[in-house]
Amino acid sequence: MGGFARFAGWTAVVLGVGGGLLRAFVLEPWTVPDDEWIVASSAPTLSAGDLVLLLTRGVPGVGDLVRCADPESPKSFVVGRIIGKPGDTLELGGASLKINGYGYSSADACYDNNVSLISPKTQQRVEVLCGRIEIGGGWHYMGRVAKSSPEAIKTYKVDEGKVFLVSDNRDIHDDSRDFGQVSLDTCTHRVVFRMWSAKGWMDGRHRIMPIH
Repeated sequence: MGGFARFAGWTAVVLGVGGGLLRAFVLEPWTVPDDEWIVASSAPTLSAGDLVLLLTRGVPGVGDLVRCADPESPKSFVVGRIIGKPGDTLELGGASLKINGYGYSSADACYDNNVSLISPKTQQRVEVLCGRIEIGGGWHYMGRVAKSSPEAIKTYKVDEGKVFLVSDNRDIHDDSRDFGQVSLDTCTHRVVFRMWSAKGWMDGRHRIMPIH
């Protein structure tokens, strides 16, 4: 019995040290703030109060959801999806997206992920419809506001040392269409995993799951 107790004790120590090192050097926990623009522009992927893990190593690529320093308020953050790196030509407007002439559109709907929220633009409650889009070798959710007006398609050229961010909510966005391209070195944290939502561990639909 004493041997088992020692084994269990050392196992706990090793796991604790390993978890601490992992957190210190690779992953960082972050709670999505109750900020109306972050919440609206990240829907339906993220919600206020989500406890997520941020990957702090490696270079983010096209399709990655990243947390970046807010170019308009450096002590704050913006959350967006990288869709363009230096030299890329983008054609973007609402749900329409082309990267270097190749089109990306919603692959299918995901009705169970529709969300209702207050629009920071109108302060009215709107429904955000969920779709799935394949990009960068993976897929992620894309939100569209029901009965939204179409947005004109514009062309962008990504500058050296910059990335172009787009919000997962294509209609209520806070991204490079609003504040311009951002420096890649300010987007070092990739949102990769949700531990649980604001409802806590009992919210089985939103706990222990990768963020696409």
